[in-house]
Amino acid sequence: MPKFLLPDWAYDIAKWCVTVLLPSATVLFVALAATWGWPYADQIKDTLVALYTFLGAIMGISGGVAMLREQE
Repeated sequence: MPKFLLPDWAYDIAKWCVTVLLPSATVLFVALAATWGWPYADQIKDTLVALYTFLGAIMGISGGVAMLREQE
């Protein structure tokens, strides 16, 4: 059995944050920023999208590596 850096429950929480929390928080921020005219909304949105895209890719790679290790 391979030893992973995160226990399953921590990985599940991180995955939920990357796939649900961050994207929905970004949509909420964009909607509020447009309504209230907050400054730098586009830059903040682009930063958040880049962040959760990067984290999602890392989570996907980690999941793929974990599956390969389990098959060995």
